[in-house]
Amino acid sequence: MNFFTKKELIFFILIIICSVTIIFFIEKNYEIYFDKSKIDFVDFECDSKINIYFCPQDFCSTRMISEINSAQDTILVAIYSFTHSEIADALINAKQRGVKIIIVMDYLQSTSKHSLHLLLEKNDIPVFIKKDLGSMHNKFMVIDGIKVFTGSFNYSLNADTKNDENLLLILDDCIAKKFVLKFNSLSNTN
Repeated sequence: MNFFTKKELIFFILIIICSVTIIFFIEKNYEIYFDKSKIDFVDFECDSKINIYFCPQDFCSTRMISEINSAQDTILVAIYSFTHSEIADALINAKQRGVKIIIVMDYLQSTSKHSLHLLLEKNDIPVFIKKDLGSMHNKFMVIDGIKVFTGSFNYSLNADTKNDENLLLILDDCIAKKFVLKFNSLSNTN
């Protein structure tokens, strides 16, 4: 009594071999890819050219203000919403130290009664308001052509103290140049 034809038997054996191989692969690699106990969730600073901060626990505005305070030459800002007075104060202080600052903001956000663009303009910081069809939803700052802050972080107290936000600090002049090019196209400055 034959239960399988020769072809069926070969096919059945191939399925078993493939299944065993897949199971072996998963067991060997499961630890690498899926074992959450291997992930360290402790707060740390990266020892690299890129650092990531998460709001509110990493005090994003404090990180940003520290870099603004060390600026020597230029600060270019493209921001959707700007209502955080401490960041505005740091930019105003940098301007008074002789740092060239230019800001591009979204039109709709600039119409908010909480927007700080008028305060910045009053302190001789040029603010370009983008009135394009879509939102000017960029959120980045380039400091001295070598440091870039970017991420979901808007310059607001809610983003800093309540929302789940992220802020990336990139120390790379090549990446900074790409952001400067984008900034120039947004502000129509060269």
